[in-house]
This record gives sequence, C-alpha cells and structure tokens, in this order.
Amino acid sequence: MALLFDPCSHLFPIAFHPIETRMSKSANWFLKTSDVITGPFTATVLRSMAKRGEVVETSEVGQSAEGPWYQAGKVRGLIVEPMDEGVPSFVDESPFEERNRIIDGKAWKEELSAISWKDLFPLASWFRDEPWTLVWVQALVFAFATPLFLLQFFSETELTLTKAAWSFSTYFAVLWGIFLHRLLRPDAIGAKRMLGIWFFTSTLGCIAVLVISEVGTAVPVLNAAIAASNQDESASLITRFFGMTIGVGLIEECVKLFPVFWLVKMSTARTWSRNSVIFMGVVSGLAFGATEAIFYSYQYAEAFANAEFESSIGSYIVIQILRFISLPFLHAVWCGISAYFLALSKASQKGSRVLPLVGLCTVALLHGSYNTFSDSWIGFGVTILSMFIFVGYIRTDFMSVVHRTADVAD
Repeated sequence: MALLFDPCSHLFPIAFHPIETRMSKSANWFLKTSDVITGPFTATVLRSMAKRGEVVETSEVGQSAEGPWYQAGKVRGLIVEPMDEGVPSFVDESPFEERNRIIDGKAWKEELSAISWKDLFPLASWFRDEPWTLVWVQALVFAFATPLFLLQFFSETELTLTKAAWSFSTYFAVLWGIFLHRLLRPDAIGAKRMLGIWFFTSTLGCIAVLVISEVGTAVPVLNAAIAASNQDESASLITRFFGMTIGVGLIEECVKLFPVFWLVKMSTARTWSRNSVIFMGVVSGLAFGATEAIFYSYQYAEAFANAEFESSIGSYIVIQILRFISLPFLHAVWCGISAYFLALSKASQKGSRVLPLVGLCTVALLHGSYNTFSDSWIGFGVTILSMFIFVGYIRTDFMSVVHRTADVAD
C-alpha cells in the first residue's frame, strides 16, 4: 500500500521540494538557447560543444526537455566548478568510475621518444677516447678488479693459506707502490731494477734478518739486544726498547736499505734524483713488509686454529688486516726516510758514510719505539710521527740541504 501522506507534515508545515539527483554522464542533456531547445546530447558531445564555444557559462542546460534548466557555468565538469551544490554534476562521481592511471603509456612514450639514446650511451665516443690508457684508470681497475680476479681464480683450485697470504700481501703492497709512485714522481727507474729490489729484499733480505738474529747471539752488545727483543712484557721498558731498537729495528732497516745503497753506489754513470732514491727505498720497505706479513699470517692462523689466540675472531681479522695493509706501508715509510739520507749523502759528496748512518739510526729509533709501544696509543703516535717525518723530507728543499751540508763539512 502506497504512503499517501506525510505523517509528520502537521509538525513541519513547510513546502517540500525534492532535491535533484546527480545524473550519470551517460544521461541525455538538452541545450536551451532563446527558447529553442536542442538535444538530446551525450555528456561527451556537450563538453565538446563547450570547448568550441557553442556552450558558454550563461547557456542553459538540462537533463530533460521540460527542464529544470541550469546555467552551464554551474554544472560541475562542463565549464567550471558549480557554485551551487544543488546543481547536478556533469561528471559521473560514482566510486566505481574513479580512475587512477598507474602507468601512463602515452606519457612514457613521449618521454622515451624525447631521449637521445646515442648521446645517453656514447659507446663510440668512449672507445675513441681510449680511457684504458689513462694511468689513474689503470690503477683504479687494478685496485678494484684484482680481489675479484683472485676470488674467481682460486675458486677453481684449492685455496690454501700460502696462496691467499702471498696474493693479498703482494696486492696491497703494489697498491701502496702505485700511490707513492704518483706522489713522488721518480725518474724512470726501470722494471728490472724494481723487481730486483723487490725480490732481493723479500727473499735474501728476510733470510739475512734470520741469519743475523742467529749469528748475532755470538756478537757482544748485539747478542744482548737480540735477547732483549725476545723478552715479554714482564721485562723492563728500557730493556724492551733497547732490544726492539737494536735487535730488531736496526737489523731490519739495514737489510731493507742495502739493495738501494748497492744500486746508488754502483750506478756511477747515472745521477739519481732524490725522489728516485726514496722510491727505491719505498719498494724495498714494501717488499719486506709484505713478506713479513706472510710469515706472521701463518703464526696467527696456527694460534687461532689451536685456540691460542688471546682475543676474539674480530681481533684476529683486525690484526691480519693490519699486517697486510698498514704495516707494509709503515716499513716503506721508514725505508723511504733512510733512503732520503742516502740520497743526501750521494748528492752532497760530503759525509757519505755519516749521513746514511744517521738515517738508519733515526728509523731504527722509530721502529724500536713502535715495536715497544705497539699495543698502546704511544705506538699509534709513533706511526703518525713517522708519516710526518717522511712527508716533511719529501717537501724539504733538497738542494738547500745539500749546500748547507757541504758548507758545514768545509
């Protein structure tokens, strides 16, 4: 049964006017112009007419030929946003018709067509430039690719501690050598001489250290120094410093400087520049440090395997990295300093015996100080001091020192 009356009308005696419902854009629309009604039009057609100017804001449109009529400017989505919420929307606001273009194919196509792919990937230009001939590119590739190459190379064979230690100690030493070569800019020394220094120090030099340490036990003073160098932390500080300076530092620094001394003294037909002599010392120091790192890596690995290592696996990794990276460089710095004094003696022609001895004593003191205090901040300070001295000699006006040395000698 239909409801014929409003049961609450006597309480609110107000005229009731139904609110227009919002129509879908698929509904028909009519246009009224000077009492002339045209239509029906779809929403798309009417919007196109508005774009062409055939429908303006003051035009009257409706969803029925009988009305009601609304100004086009107030119909939402036709021309402008309507000011009157009672006016039906021209746009279908159904939640099922809401759109969100996640991938705008047309926009992507326009952007892709705007890109100059030839300029974005100028492979031909790169090959013409030949970047692989640049020294810094070669050094960068060596630093980056060598560990990856070694990883692939050893994955096909059994990776032993010997292979790993020799490969990576040499790798880091060569890296330091490249860096210091770019810093010092020495004259052309020649690969043959560089390899000769490297193999002499890494083989005969290390053997010489072991022989001297054994034979030296029969030499007065030296035997006391060697014995003191083997003392543990229970020994007095002075005893340990004496042993580390004479029994370790002086012996190792003499061995490292020997091949450089031999080349400089024997090359009577050639005058070596200061930086060339220093760089030869650096190479000898790196060779000794890298070889020493290999021997120590065996001791550390054996102690760790037998649970004799005093600290955690983290400390084991840190000390191995220290041996492979930092300490070879420190050996290079010390030998570079003593090589500076050797170059000074060669250039001044005065004090040719005293100056190399002064240089050896200087680095022996630095070496002994570090070994004595290596487990404290004092040892860290010695490494910084060594670096400061090395850089200072590189930046010193070499010839002014030569002239002053000659004047003092006269």
